[in-house]
Amino acid sequence: MSSPHRRPWLGVAALTLSAWLAFGLLQVVLAQSVAAVRDDWWLVARFYLALALMWAALSPAIAGWNRLVRRSISGALPRFVAHVPAVLLAALVNAVVRRAMVRAAGMTNTVPFAATLLYYADLVAVSYVAVVLVADALDKSRALGERRRVARALEGQLARARMEYLDAQLQPHFLFNSLGAVSELAHEAPRTAARVLRQLASLLRSAFATETDRVTLGQELVALEPYLEIQRIRFTDWLDIVHDIDDRAADCVVPRLILQPLVENAVRHGVSGRDEPGCIRIEARIEDARLIVRVHDNGVGLQPRAAGAGRGIGLANLRERLIALYGDNARLRLHREETGTVAELSLPAIRGDTALAALVEPAPAASALVSPTPPREYSVAAVVGVWAICGLLWTQQSIAYMALRHRLAGASLLSIARSDLTTALLWAAFTIAIFAAAARFPITAARTRVRVAAYALGGVFVSAAHILLSRALGESELPLMSQPYAGMFAMNTLIFWGMVAIGHRRQLARWMYERETETERLAAELVDARSAATRLRADPALLLSMLERLAALVVVDAARTERALTRLGDYLRLSLDAGATSDPAPRGAALDALTRELGAAPEPVRGAGAA
Repeated sequence: MSSPHRRPWLGVAALTLSAWLAFGLLQVVLAQSVAAVRDDWWLVARFYLALALMWAALSPAIAGWNRLVRRSISGALPRFVAHVPAVLLAALVNAVVRRAMVRAAGMTNTVPFAATLLYYADLVAVSYVAVVLVADALDKSRALGERRRVARALEGQLARARMEYLDAQLQPHFLFNSLGAVSELAHEAPRTAARVLRQLASLLRSAFATETDRVTLGQELVALEPYLEIQRIRFTDWLDIVHDIDDRAADCVVPRLILQPLVENAVRHGVSGRDEPGCIRIEARIEDARLIVRVHDNGVGLQPRAAGAGRGIGLANLRERLIALYGDNARLRLHREETGTVAELSLPAIRGDTALAALVEPAPAASALVSPTPPREYSVAAVVGVWAICGLLWTQQSIAYMALRHRLAGASLLSIARSDLTTALLWAAFTIAIFAAAARFPITAARTRVRVAAYALGGVFVSAAHILLSRALGESELPLMSQPYAGMFAMNTLIFWGMVAIGHRRQLARWMYERETETERLAAELVDARSAATRLRADPALLLSMLERLAALVVVDAARTERALTRLGDYLRLSLDAGATSDPAPRGAALDALTRELGAAPEPVRGAGAA
């Protein structure tokens, strides 16, 4: 089986061969249609199909040479000069193959080699340019696909960076909300306060040790246990925590730290301040291929959210994480029931190691991030000027060929020039229309077949219309069904598809500019998100050390512990604000004040428990 990296090249090779064979069959039909006496169709078919195979073989070399020229040479004129030898070589190969096919048919070449070379020079040049243009359009299409891949990768990295920020936000938020409970216990039950501080340290140690962004619901429940133990310590004999977890639900993958904000909200708004014991019930079920998690409390119901630092961050953080991971495929709802308040979480039921799609994109290569360059617009004056130059070159070719065949005597040079310039300027008008059609109706992956067929029919119409107008304006006496006009129709078809390729190249350049602009924006947002996460993320060793020292201090000096807790609260509050500012000074000052307050605190005793 072919590797995925080879398949695009095989597709391009098949497309190239099919296009040239189709063009060869068109020439066979045209040649047979205008022939006064029908030739052996197989003889004619072999002649034109041999030429088609020749161009199919030359096309990859021409495309490769074009890529090399574009990479190594800058400027339109130097690139044009670099292509001239390749065009001459293609013309030589074309002349050799044509004359060889004439000999293979048992006929004699009565035309000099130079005349054959010169007569078909314009057709060779048009064929060469058509290959270059189509190859360039395909290269830009592949580059656009790569830019889209980079943008998708950046979107994935941005989602991960935002998740890192949200995860980092949970740590100071949770500690900030827990310090009030420790402060209350410091004077009344210092040893109980020490137990709470050690449970906090255990909870944070577990969170810091978990590097994955997803766990099973069962693992999340285990990680939640130190927090539940803290609440049991705070509300001794006043809080009952009940688990009702379906075995199938326990195996489902969920974001890390998804239950803690729900339980914390239930404790703060449902149990605290009650006159009688409270109950928190944690339920999990699978319903219609979705994981439903409910945290139910029997409190007084939903209350207006209190103001202040750290307030309301938990559930807002959770909602943002759900959006980053699942988009619209997850829901968090709080509602009141007769027996209390229910926080209900609905997620896709994902089992095992299935990845959360928003977080698995690889990082883009640094070389893929480039500054966007606006696409150049083609002016009408430029189109007319280029085609006028082509008309003059056609005139020179006609004069040179007639001189070589000794047919120039008696010919009107003005008539030749008028005919060729009329042909060229008609193409200028058609080119402007083709560019407009390519911008309005581009060939896209979703509409390839329909629009390719439409352009094919358009090519027939434009080629025929060009011949009719050229014949009428040039006052030609040649019959319409003649070999010169058959050859002209074939060349018109190549010119048409070349103009379609240029029109799509411009459209692709515009799309690429838009994608590169988006990529640059995503890259800047990624840097900002990672910087914010870095500023917000607390030092694990520092926090754990502070909690352990506070646990040792609270049993010997409650007043000083309360002051240290205030300093730690200031540090955590500023940590929550650090994601929005790059100034580290306030947080550094708060940390210095906390360090001074704990400077003479007794060292924690390893393994010490609460009395």
